[in-house]
Amino acid sequence: MITKQEAYDAGYDFGVNGANTDNCSIEYFATPELTKEWELGKYEAEHPLSPPKTIRQAEYKRVAPNGDISYE
Repeated sequence: MITKQEAYDAGYDFGVNGANTDNCSIEYFATPELTKEWELGKYEAEHPLSPPKTIRQAEYKRVAPNGDISYE
């Protein structure tokens, strides 16, 4: 079972490195929630200086301008 965090990370990887078989697996799109997390990860990778799109993301994830992620 894919977690929301795994879907987010795959989307983020897609945004940084482009498509590959690991970050575009159909498993990441199995539910609307997972798809949303994947899209959010992609968005944040492509817009690292933008504020987080959700309060939940702001609470537990910080993305540095160089792409490093820290969890709080």
